[in-house]
Amino acid sequence: MNLLRDIAERGLTPEPIIVSRNTAEKWVVRDGNRRVAALQLLNDPDLCPAPALKKEIENLATEYAARIPDSIECLACDDEEVILRYLELKHTGENEGVGQERWDSLQQAVFNFTHNRPDQNKRAVQLVLWAEQQGIRVDNDFPLTTLNRILKRETLEMLGFQVVNDSLVPILDTESARRLVETVLHDLATGRVKVQDVFEPSQQIDYVRRVRTEVGPPLSETQSIEPAQHATSETEMTPTGAGAQPNHPGSATRTEGTPAGDQQVTARRVRVPKPSWERRRLFPRNSPGFNVPSDKTKVRNVLAELGRLDVTETPIAVAVLLRMLIEFSVGHYREVHGLGKEDKLVLDVAAVADHMHQQGEISDDQHELIIRRSREQGGMLHVRTLQKYVHSPDFHPSDQVLNTLWDEISFFVAKCWER
Repeated sequence: MNLLRDIAERGLTPEPIIVSRNTAEKWVVRDGNRRVAALQLLNDPDLCPAPALKKEIENLATEYAARIPDSIECLACDDEEVILRYLELKHTGENEGVGQERWDSLQQAVFNFTHNRPDQNKRAVQLVLWAEQQGIRVDNDFPLTTLNRILKRETLEMLGFQVVNDSLVPILDTESARRLVETVLHDLATGRVKVQDVFEPSQQIDYVRRVRTEVGPPLSETQSIEPAQHATSETEMTPTGAGAQPNHPGSATRTEGTPAGDQQVTARRVRVPKPSWERRRLFPRNSPGFNVPSDKTKVRNVLAELGRLDVTETPIAVAVLLRMLIEFSVGHYREVHGLGKEDKLVLDVAAVADHMHQQGEISDDQHELIIRRSREQGGMLHVRTLQKYVHSPDFHPSDQVLNTLWDEISFFVAKCWER
């Protein structure tokens, strides 16, 4: 009934209804059966076998008669493989980036905020978007509700912010606020601080006060600046990363030596971008950036596991799976292009890179990078280096090495799967 009521009141969503012909040349709904059934009932309530529901449907049909369509447009397809592929990607989740992603709480909250819709985590979203402006990376699975629980007036002030006209306004210089916010975000993202640690208001205040004491500056510096003085056109900023948002005033500091009763405010913006390798997942935004055919089950499983592993906690597992991904990718390219298999992985990588270069698929610089990475003795792509991650008790990869490697060679792996 909820679906019937929603269609009657608001109409159909823009999502297509997929149909195809059966062997009797009749149209069969392949995706959108519930919507079609709802429309049939709204157009003819007598089709409903339950008397109680039938009466409710009749009332809806009468009340919204002018809005209920008696015909709809459908998307027809006669290719069964294409239909099945569409249904698989739509209804089985993210599928390593090639299907439809289920939104995390952060994504949903950012959507609500940037579209001026109410959201219970609004203050946390504002802080996250400000953090992303300062180069602080925040993953989609960040525990947003825990952050929102922490953000009260007193804790916000200790972090260097006040709320003015429903916007967060820095009352510290940007770099000081950035360090404080980054510490809190890192504690929550890594699980160092969990919801049970900040469940009670007293715990929240104690935690943020501890962060302020450890990171600085002294709490007395917060009270020397009036937030209203920050709301100037000079300091408005436009967010990037998680999505657009209304402008928020930037940072300001009181001019040294100016009397407290007659302060002047000088806006300044200090950004220290976070290194691209400083992330918890191998794949930025948890997506490899390419699609793998559905029949390559093992490769898809490798991608799925890489997407779940925290590279800062399980670098050896990530290194082993990354080696497998490189080997599978190179093998796929060889198979598609009819290239022979070499005796060693390092030679396979070099041969594939040479072929891509000859075909104009990668540039001179990209070709040189892959060759150098695969042939230098200490190079991550060198077979000896990769095998040491598996067999040597004294050879440990770091998250920085692994993430940097992926940033450098992801184009090569993606090229392997373009056909």
